[in-house]
Amino acid sequence: MKNVSPSSAAKEVPVEPVKDKVIGFLTRFRKPILIGLAVVATVTVALVVVFSVQAARSEAALVAVEDLQDEYEQWLRLEPEERAAAYQGIGDSVSDLVAEYPRTYAAVRARILDARALTELERWEEASLRFVEAADAGAGTYLEPVALTDAAVAAENGSDVDRALELHRRIAEQFAGESPDVPRAWFSIGRILEQRGDVVEAADAYRRLVSSYPNSSWTNLARNRIISLTIEGRIGG
Repeated sequence: MKNVSPSSAAKEVPVEPVKDKVIGFLTRFRKPILIGLAVVATVTVALVVVFSVQAARSEAALVAVEDLQDEYEQWLRLEPEERAAAYQGIGDSVSDLVAEYPRTYAAVRARILDARALTELERWEEASLRFVEAADAGAGTYLEPVALTDAAVAAENGSDVDRALELHRRIAEQFAGESPDVPRAWFSIGRILEQRGDVVEAADAYRRLVSSYPNSSWTNLARNRIISLTIEGRIGG
């Protein structure tokens, strides 16, 4: 049996149980802990409220734009000569929705509906501007290239081919490999350049379409234009 000397026994320190350590820690730091828990609870409640408000607001915005869609479709049923006089109601509804729900998907859709109404009235310059506003408001979403395409079409219908060409180039360069509107943009670039007599540049645009988007339906049209220009001797084979 091992003997323990009085001196070694005096040096031994009893081990404090873990439960006592925890109780001691909580006792010493009770106030900071309670404050921290209160802060966490307050932040959690605040986040729940914020997310609930945002969800309710998003739902209200979607309801509003669906109502606007119905209003637009009713407006389309009017006789052509009646639409011009009734357009102000569409414009006012769009302005109200955008003011109430700015920077939302619903606001972008509202702007697009406004621009489409203007195209029905053949107010091409205004329509093109509104489509670009919608594209800028919906930057980073699938609606951006869609609105830009409509803006380019409106510009061309209004005989502003320079603006149409600029918008098609923006689509082709900014959304390469991302948007299904890009092949159409490249074909439109080629078509406009060809109409202006810039057949070499037009052929380059067609070739860019063929090489980058071989499976697009627009590619077949581009191939046909390259063949036609070659047969006509306007470009090299």
